[in-house]
Amino acid sequence: MKMIPQSFTGMITESRVRQKLESLGLIVKKPIPDIGIDFEVFSPLDRSKSARILVKGRNPKMIKTYRWFQLRVQKSEMESAKSSGIKADETWRKKVDMIDFFILDAVFYDEMWVLTREQTLKLISLNKYQYGLRPDNIFFYENPVKGKQKEMNLEAQVPGIPIIEQFKTCRNNFVPILNFLGLNL
Repeated sequence: MKMIPQSFTGMITESRVRQKLESLGLIVKKPIPDIGIDFEVFSPLDRSKSARILVKGRNPKMIKTYRWFQLRVQKSEMESAKSSGIKADETWRKKVDMIDFFILDAVFYDEMWVLTREQTLKLISLNKYQYGLRPDNIFFYENPVKGKQKEMNLEAQVPGIPIIEQFKTCRNNFVPILNFLGLNL
């Protein structure tokens, strides 16, 4: 069976992020069955609290926009939401609400951008300036139903301060996860 590029990239980036989290002394679990997050991370001192993490990556061998990530809602997820009476625009928000942190792995630059849920929403909102009118970024139910996505490009063009500058404290900064788990530094 041939592996699709997204699956291959996912395996690479999840492995890199897992190694980084474990190097910080954290306990990393991959939920089985799949519950929509990549990792549940625990403090070795207190396993009563976990951080839910979703990893997004870019494969430098496939795509040359190294800091451009996407939050995808598959066609099947859109169909399920439609049949359940969920508004189309809530489908991507549901994914964001499930996590505590997104880790955006820019493999080419060896950067991991650690964003809280609130920072993720801000990044998606800022990307509307450049991508807001792209049909695959406008969430509504088409016939036939199609998959949609929200852009999370750290280098997207916006008025004022460049996005990457607004998020520079997130680059390779895992302190927010440690603090969230009560391992204050």
